[in-house]
Amino acid sequence: MADKPTQSLADQERRGSPVFRQRAQQAYDALRKMIADHGGSDIAEDLADKPMVEDVMRTKPEMIGALLDSVWQLRSNEQLAPYFGTIEDRAVLVESLDEPIAPCKRSYANTIQSHLYGAARLFIMRRENEWLRAKVDNPGGLGKDATGGFANFLRRMVGIKIKINVDAVRATYPGLGLYDLIKPYLLHADQFKYVPDYAELSTKGAAVIGDIFEDLRSSSAIKVACRLSPDGLTNAKGCAHAYAESEVFSAAMEADKDAVRKRNIDTLRRDKELTDKIKRLTATVFADILNNHFECIAFVERHKAGAEAVVRALAPLYQDDTWTVLADEGAVENAINCPANVTKELGRDARYVDVLVSKYITQMNYPDIGRDLIKMLHAELSEEDYHRALQDEAAVKVWGTVPGLVNNEFKYQHDAKTADKEIKNFGDLKTVLAPVIQDIKNALGLVTEEETVEA
Repeated sequence: MADKPTQSLADQERRGSPVFRQRAQQAYDALRKMIADHGGSDIAEDLADKPMVEDVMRTKPEMIGALLDSVWQLRSNEQLAPYFGTIEDRAVLVESLDEPIAPCKRSYANTIQSHLYGAARLFIMRRENEWLRAKVDNPGGLGKDATGGFANFLRRMVGIKIKINVDAVRATYPGLGLYDLIKPYLLHADQFKYVPDYAELSTKGAAVIGDIFEDLRSSSAIKVACRLSPDGLTNAKGCAHAYAESEVFSAAMEADKDAVRKRNIDTLRRDKELTDKIKRLTATVFADILNNHFECIAFVERHKAGAEAVVRALAPLYQDDTWTVLADEGAVENAINCPANVTKELGRDARYVDVLVSKYITQMNYPDIGRDLIKMLHAELSEEDYHRALQDEAAVKVWGTVPGLVNNEFKYQHDAKTADKEIKNFGDLKTVLAPVIQDIKNALGLVTEEETVEA
């Protein structure tokens, strides 16, 4: 005798307790009548053509949570009270969502969970079948597995409609097996409203998301995840991991500088305690990217796996501001190209230093001159104008004149205390660069009234 085939979780649910389904339908009928009798509500109109609970789950799963909540709140109503008696005394209503209800012995929390599973399964199945029908109705783009074979060859020859291998077409559905994959992550009543969004995910994409599903508590975040390819989601998760690794390792080094200084990055990555922290933080950061920083997703899509390297470079300095930088391609280019001595001086403001300004600074025989010119500008200008002085096109042109002005003219040491005329210190440099600072001000349109009168 052949072995009995193993039932899938979805099959088991379809063949669940008929008594439970009957009681759920009866409670729904009662609520639907109460809503209809009340009249004039949008909910009544929505439910008018949905006589069965499964009709709502299949077409409007986002309504189920509110309906279940209404049933619970109205359980003392004479039409609903029979469905909420305690095991000990059916005339007494249960007070807790976790309290077993007679006669089914299930709690209302179990009822909510069952409906969440059912709504997700039915809606996802509906989407799959809609996709399948569209493909079968337009077989032009289907492969040989679906339309090939000698019989179909003959049908084409005589002009008869070909037969489609529906199973072969279904096997190409991007969301095949999606419900079984996300079922373990369907844990909260507020997830009813996200079921239509979940249904748009590919199975591979959902696998990448994995255990952060319950942290994706916004439709916009799930839509971002749907928009990304599985590879795009993998790259975004890689960015989250790079950020988490930077934060955890930085904290470890700060906590025990002497011990960590002797351990290289590979040794740190073998530390189980640290890697466990990184794993937990990666999930949190990945959810945060999709929930709150979807504006940086465009960068991830453009740079793919390279985005992870950028995050790894930015995170130690920019920390929680990393995603703001990543959302601005120009800021990323500026930050990555900024000379180390300037970055050390400016910190997060390095994102404002135009790539060309960085290039001119590296062309100086003494790059500290560029760093100190920035300090002078910061001291004389407002914060907004100071940022403009580092990236405005007209100001950048003035920066281009500085290497020719200072190279081969003198030696420079920021804190030099010497009478040697060949070595300039910060005070000397300020005098030398005064015309440059004025030119930058002019380029930015920052001429004062006194300067206008003198002119």
